[in-house]
This record gives sequence, structure tokens and C-alpha cells, in this order.
Amino acid sequence: MKKIIIVVLLIASAPVFSQSNFVSGKSESGKSNWKNSLSSMIMVEGSYYRNLSDFGQVYNKSTGIYLNYARRLNNSYQILLKSGYTEYKTRDESIQDSTSLTSVPIQFGFRYYVLPDRVMPYFSFMNGFNIISQQRELDGDPNDETLVRYMWQVGFGIAFKIFKEVNLDLCAKYNNNFYHPDAMNTSFEYSGGLSYNFGY
Repeated sequence: MKKIIIVVLLIASAPVFSQSNFVSGKSESGKSNWKNSLSSMIMVEGSYYRNLSDFGQVYNKSTGIYLNYARRLNNSYQILLKSGYTEYKTRDESIQDSTSLTSVPIQFGFRYYVLPDRVMPYFSFMNGFNIISQQRELDGDPNDETLVRYMWQVGFGIAFKIFKEVNLDLCAKYNNNFYHPDAMNTSFEYSGGLSYNFGY
């Protein structure tokens, strides 16, 4: 119950934080100060996944590389588009050469920055689709096909402004990738990336 109250309070207070952050992001001359202003960005991101549940009993881990585009809405919010490539590794190394599972995500969502400064903690939500290519079912039966499945993700991260144009981004996320009704592809994701910032 306490967690629900905290989440509701964060959402309710977001517009107040957004307005105050927008004002604080301006210098006295009215120009944006990059050190405490949010920007649009393009980011290259690498991720490591620890897969869970029944899916994780077969494919216990995966890695991916992604390209993100984020557009600044105000000094607290960005909307994001994301795509890339994910490769899954089987727990049984003896069948890795004959068992392939990959996906291409097409995702969109937003980030809410708690504090736009040189160090910027944030919450994120993404959803969209995974285009999955597989050679076998989880039970080992051959089944070479392409699937399109819905996904959603929540996360918490920190962006560090190294320079005006460059951020280092670290994030932990929980993923719920739909695969089969009896074997949801849930996972914890740990990611890092570098962004090019523009449009202050």
C-alpha cells in the first residue's frame, strides 16, 4: 500500500517539478544553462539481461545493442523511440550452435527526470513490440518462425553529464516480454550507454 501511495504522489507532483525545473533551467539572461537543463539526444546503448521464470530455464541470459532517440518535452520529460538487436543464449551450451533466438525491439515511451543537473536520476517506461526469430520451441521441438509480441518495461537510471554534448547513462530495468502464455520472457536488464545531446 505504501508503494502505491508513493507512486501516486510522484505522478501527482510531476507537473509541479516540471514547471519549477523549466524555470531553473534558464540563466538570468533567459538562455538555457546546459548544466541544469534537459536536452534531446541520440544514444547508443548496450544491455545485459538475466532472464527469469520458465523462459529463463532455457535461455538464461541475453545481450543487446540499441539506438535510442529522445525528444525533450520540457525540463523533466523526454519521449523516446528505441530499436536494436537482442541475442539470447541457451543454458545448455551443447545446443547453442543449433538453437537460435533473436529479437528486434520497436519501442516507445518516456523518461521522467527527478533532477535535471549534472547528475540526473530518472524513471522510465517503455512499451512496444519485439520481432522474434526462433529455430526451436522451449521444449526443443524444431519450429523455425517469426513472432511479433507485445512488451513493456519499467526502469530507474542515472544520467551523468560529462560534457555539454555527452552523457553517460546507467540504468536497471524490469522487462515483461510476451512470448508464450505459459512462458513469459521476463527479465532484469542492466544497461549502459553514451548519448549525443542537442536542442537545449
